[in-house]
Amino acid sequence: MQFFLTQQHVSALTVALYLLPNASCGVLPTFMVSRLMHRIPGHYIFLASQFFFALGPAFFLPQTRSSNYFALSMPGIGLATFGPDLSFAAASIYITSSVPRSYQGSAGALLVTIQNLSSAIIPSVADSIAAIVDSNEEGEVGLKGLQAAWWLALAAAAVGGVITAVWVRIPKEEEKEHVA
Repeated sequence: MQFFLTQQHVSALTVALYLLPNASCGVLPTFMVSRLMHRIPGHYIFLASQFFFALGPAFFLPQTRSSNYFALSMPGIGLATFGPDLSFAAASIYITSSVPRSYQGSAGALLVTIQNLSSAIIPSVADSIAAIVDSNEEGEVGLKGLQAAWWLALAAAAVGGVITAVWVRIPKEEEKEHVA
């Protein structure tokens, strides 16, 4: 949003409309996970989610102040939505189905806590890096600063992909009855 508001100088209403692909693309990955968790191992879904996490910054890095929204931003926003939606849905299914029914609420709460912490920490680090790299007297981050934040996001997704590919193994989910 900061890129659209401060670099491309579009209105807040236009920015809200720019984010519509986020909402419309969010349903598909959740549906896909519900169909795939019983057919393929979960780590493949997490690996795909890291790929989609990387697509967001990959589509934003080449942008300039005059970039066309439909050329890079729209596909970047739409495809990047698959990252968190694939991983959160897969993690929710895996975690809650791997513990006894009496602990499922706690497992879900732990998952949401970890997700909220990562959603708070990583953007804060990215914003700090962006401000250090390029900010004016008013504290407004410039394009080079935003690009530094996007590089951080791309690197984090790449590291997540390597970790997932090398160390994470999640078997296919099986339909099972939970005993309380």
